[in-house]
Amino acid sequence: MNIVLQQNIPDQAERQQALDPWHSFIVQAPAGSGKTGLLTQRFLVLLATVEEPEEIVAITFTRKAASEMKHRILQALRDTAGDINSDAESETALLNDAYQRQLRELANRVLAHDQARGWQLLQNPSRLRIQTIDSLCAWLVFPAGRLVISGRGCGQIVSGSSPFDSRGAGGRG
Repeated sequence: MNIVLQQNIPDQAERQQALDPWHSFIVQAPAGSGKTGLLTQRFLVLLATVEEPEEIVAITFTRKAASEMKHRILQALRDTAGDINSDAESETALLNDAYQRQLRELANRVLAHDQARGWQLLQNPSRLRIQTIDSLCAWLVFPAGRLVISGRGCGQIVSGSSPFDSRGAGGRG
């Protein structure tokens, strides 16, 4: 991978290490420190290496965080696919922002891999597994159905898709 280093970021070396797809990382930092941006880049790195997008599971604590991360990933892919930043001023701004340059490079790799594998992620964003810890646990417990409680307190498994997967990014959490 072509490593792009940004200036004035004290933990830049650690951020670059977190993009290594061969190692697992936990990212902990205060609000506004760039966690979602880093996790977006890492997800893109991983997408460029897997056989199927469902092999990657990103877990957050809140639906808002899961939704934001999914939005950023899809936006990076859309922006790169549509080459939204084609005017000269936007291209100059992109060249001056190492994060955006690296994001675009990673998105380009994913789009090439997407095309080669026939994923069609932009048409099928539900293939991205970005969810809360609660929705992951629910999916593990009820992967092929859902628990329905009758008026008498008896439960039964009803076949069909899990209600936790049908709500998009974050599911139920």
